[in-house]
Amino acid sequence: MTTAFNRASMAQAGDLRPTGETAAGPVGAVTGWPTLVSAVDADLREAAKARTPLTLLILAIDNLDEINREVGSRDADDVLGAVAVKLARAVRRRDRIIRYAGNRFAVLLRSCPVAEVGGVAERMARAVERTPVTTPHGSVRVRLRMGAAEVSDQAADAETVSRHARDALRAAKNAPGDRALVAHGSALNVARVRLVERQNDAIDPVQLLNEQRLMLAGQPIVSATDRSIAFHEALVRVRLAEGPIMGAAEAVPLAERHGVIPLFDYRVLQLAIDHLNRNPGTRLAINMSPLTLCDAGSWTAFTAHLGAHAALAERLIIELTETAAIEDPTGVRGRLAALKRLGVTIAIDDFGSGHTSFRHLRSFPVDILKIDGSFVANLAHSREDRYFTRMLVELAQHLGIETVAEWVGDEDTARTLTDWGVTYLQGDHIGPAQLWEVERPLARDRRRTKFGPVVQRHAS
Repeated sequence: MTTAFNRASMAQAGDLRPTGETAAGPVGAVTGWPTLVSAVDADLREAAKARTPLTLLILAIDNLDEINREVGSRDADDVLGAVAVKLARAVRRRDRIIRYAGNRFAVLLRSCPVAEVGGVAERMARAVERTPVTTPHGSVRVRLRMGAAEVSDQAADAETVSRHARDALRAAKNAPGDRALVAHGSALNVARVRLVERQNDAIDPVQLLNEQRLMLAGQPIVSATDRSIAFHEALVRVRLAEGPIMGAAEAVPLAERHGVIPLFDYRVLQLAIDHLNRNPGTRLAINMSPLTLCDAGSWTAFTAHLGAHAALAERLIIELTETAAIEDPTGVRGRLAALKRLGVTIAIDDFGSGHTSFRHLRSFPVDILKIDGSFVANLAHSREDRYFTRMLVELAQHLGIETVAEWVGDEDTARTLTDWGVTYLQGDHIGPAQLWEVERPLARDRRRTKFGPVVQRHAS
């Protein structure tokens, strides 16, 4: 069935809800435990009907007592409100967030099995923890603890699911490390999450940079119509001293926790420029952290390196997440315009997971929208995801913006997206990310000629 594009569908697909609100209402308002159980019950029935997984994630500020001591209870309440707004911006559009107690937030993750909740939780933690909250009595940093429970039995009742998630949160409160996620009934998953945190705490990211251990892995992005390679996304990889390779899912949070993600972005830019120089005719997409975009010194260094390679910049695509784009629309608009003047292509990553308004999207100098893979991966099982994904594609077509569908996992999905008019396809079905081993010997030459040591991070 053909879906007509009109202003109503455009508004439903792209408009920003009022700041601090979700589909469940103002997220800062405390609703109580019965409201949470009622919401879980409604989503349980919907998940059973659609035969899709449902996971309940419960979050709490781990250092609230410390914040109270630092800035007082009144400012601590304001911190809770700021966290509520950050969480509302980080959740996917289809998810529901509820503040059911003073320091308790629940997120109903639709079509998200508990095995994948770690990535979602990491994204939400970054949204809350990467920048301090400013109060009249000073800035404070927030740490989160999280508990999760999956509905593994469609006959499970809402009270039981909610209690399991709450028990997992209590277990997380007793877990070691700066941040912990505990999944109810999944000891293997819990062990994996904790092990990653412990191992990474012993790794110095500045040393990794100075020893030239950052590498790139390229994942092909192909034309939907003829499957020819249009460009690659360059994903960061780190070769550890013991030999194993650390992926972006671990390397990026590590760099963010140590406050050196702009240095990672700069090194990735250097590697990308060098790759483009050695491979004429190719195009490459790299990710930019919001900290690089917003920090004056990091921004100056990044754009200066781009400006020094103007002939290559036109073959470079810079991806910025949707959540980062809407945190400061005016400032982001100016920075994106500056990147455009340097010749780069601009892409908004994970589109559909946040709440970018049509007005903001139209005003940003955006060339490509990358549709959040969590919608694409579930097309075969969710009418809601099919409808929403198709509206995102039509919204982009209306604005004259190209689209990339991420996480394409099978041929049926690829054909459906092609029929809808998606411009490019990306995912394991199209081609997995592969380490560019050829970069390794070249990196030894660069150490002698082009890449000097990274300056040591400032003491905190």
